[in-house]
Amino acid sequence: MDNSVGSTQDIRRDNRRRVLELLREHEPVARNEIARIAGLTEPAISRITRELVDTRLIEEIASNGGGLRPGRPVVALRLCGDGAYVIGINISADNKWVCIADMRGDIRAKHQIALPDSDDPASVVASAAQEARRLIESTGIDRSRLLGIGVTVAGTVDPDNGELTESPNLGWSRVPLARMVEAELDLPVTIDGRSMALLRVEKRIGAARNMSNAALVLPALGIGGAVMIDGRMARGRANRAGQIGHLRMSGSTLRCVCGRVGCLDTLASGHAILQQLNLVPGDERTPKHEIAHARLLENMVAQAASHDAKASEVLRAAGRHLGLALRAVAAVADPEAVFLAGEVGHSEGYLQGVREAFTEDTGIPVVPSTVTNDMAAIWLALEAFVYSRELDMSRLRDLVE
Repeated sequence: MDNSVGSTQDIRRDNRRRVLELLREHEPVARNEIARIAGLTEPAISRITRELVDTRLIEEIASNGGGLRPGRPVVALRLCGDGAYVIGINISADNKWVCIADMRGDIRAKHQIALPDSDDPASVVASAAQEARRLIESTGIDRSRLLGIGVTVAGTVDPDNGELTESPNLGWSRVPLARMVEAELDLPVTIDGRSMALLRVEKRIGAARNMSNAALVLPALGIGGAVMIDGRMARGRANRAGQIGHLRMSGSTLRCVCGRVGCLDTLASGHAILQQLNLVPGDERTPKHEIAHARLLENMVAQAASHDAKASEVLRAAGRHLGLALRAVAAVADPEAVFLAGEVGHSEGYLQGVREAFTEDTGIPVVPSTVTNDMAAIWLALEAFVYSRELDMSRLRDLVE
């Protein structure tokens, strides 16, 4: 292919992605307003939007809005709710579910995956695929408009080859997860670690939109983390950047799920909190995270919210341990803020403990994340397959011809 042709096509793809992003942010909006915001010519916007209308990704409506002359009817554009869909899948020791969302990110259906044991990746993937097929059938959506799947997983992920490289909490390693899901559902798949996906979405549509440097910690049964530096997600040599759950802490002699002794997970994770409250046994063997433990953790957080003094103090003490560990993160990454995700991270006692040990020392704010696990998996897929230069327009054209 002529390089100039390739370059022109790339520009068109980028402009189309930009128009879809603007519509998502500002809909309904008129074409000339899109041109003004995007810095493109009105003829260029007309060409792009005509293609998007023809493929039913967007639609025209009568509107008096969009910042134009008041009172004069104009034709505005908005996203089509049924123009495109994605599947979101989450896999972790404490929570497994499948959901379907439209191109606005609104969930159309969601279902938990009930599995007594997660030791076999193939069984988990097969169950997730089965639930996805049931959701497609029960919602009655047009399967041909399903454009891709986003998979979030608790662990270290190599997103370039779609591999889960390591998940101590699941007990998995070197699992070609993206390829396995794609083979089951015959759709393109993108995969990332759960904490990394949460921070990516926080940057895209959440409270970190105007930040270039931030960190996120997800204290669930285990502790996950992610770091953004200068507007880019830090991954590191082996994609372990931000994974502070297995940072060695002085004073701890407890064994972690990874098999080592003294990890932050043994002091500040949900599993550690349950052990300190004697809700799960604390023994010298390598502990195992189970779905039943996740339900116990949910109940414990609810009890703390109901002014259970002992539960609140254990949460606060665990939060202080995380706050001490975060000082090392701050020294290296220099974030503008640290986001805490998940039910434990949002609990008053845990948040207070982190702030006492971290914010009072560094001045860096610690705030609850505005992004849910649902949003992380959904927007992982939307970012890769809808609001993307890789949007499969040829497939969508075939649907309307």
